[in-house]
Amino acid sequence: MLGRIEKETWGDVIQVFIASLLGFVAGAVAGYVVLMVGYSVYTGLFKIHDHDGGGAMAMGLVFGPIVGLICGIVAAVFCGSRAARSSGVGEREP
Repeated sequence: MLGRIEKETWGDVIQVFIASLLGFVAGAVAGYVVLMVGYSVYTGLFKIHDHDGGGAMAMGLVFGPIVGLICGIVAAVFCGSRAARSSGVGEREP
């Protein structure tokens, strides 16, 4: 594994890792916030009364983290691939 990284410097690899990590965090937070705001707008528009708060708890504690995880993974792949492409990590010479 260590011998495979010859052309790239470790700084480029760390840059791609940090871009992926920050993309994951931003995507997860954005996905969670968009879901919760969307749920709040949905219940407000259609006058849905959540008497015991079970629907909001399910959205916040079950569906929110699942959506956040999916959005975080997609954002990490997107940001990591863009960072790798810009820094040249993983390019092969013909």
